[in-house]
Amino acid sequence: MPDQVRSALALLIVMIVMFVSLTVGGDGESQDKTPVDEPNYSPVQHSAVMTDDDVDFGLSLKASDVTRTSLTLTCEQSGGSFTGELSTGPQFSLDRLDGAKWIICDTLVPEEELAWTMELYLIQPDGSVTWDVDWSNIYGEVPAGNYRISKTFMDETSENTYFAYFTVE
Repeated sequence: MPDQVRSALALLIVMIVMFVSLTVGGDGESQDKTPVDEPNYSPVQHSAVMTDDDVDFGLSLKASDVTRTSLTLTCEQSGGSFTGELSTGPQFSLDRLDGAKWIICDTLVPEEELAWTMELYLIQPDGSVTWDVDWSNIYGEVPAGNYRISKTFMDETSENTYFAYFTVE
């Protein structure tokens, strides 16, 4: 088989896989709060990445000082690739592990009525940023269980959602 045909076939296969993942897998968000699969969860896992466009920013998130209404979130950047500056805003969301499925936590008010401030936090290359996250006015006091907090980060051309996993006792 000539190299050009092999290259064209490989490109076609990649395009089919991308199409199937976009149409079947979706973006992992659920409008009706149905469970979202996360097959690689482990209670000892502290951070994970879900990339929307296969660009790894080299970020890891870790939750500490967890209470029923808050936690401290640390973001570290090392390696990865990005264009321009990495940034995020104050927005976050919480999911609760129910068996093997992630359930989007209910908010105290409808999500479309939530108002977020307009801060922009820059993530320095090979740097670390820490935030105190208080969700009491958004989710109230959450019951004991396994959770993940998600934040979306962006550079000049892409955005990715990263998770930090934690347990509320």
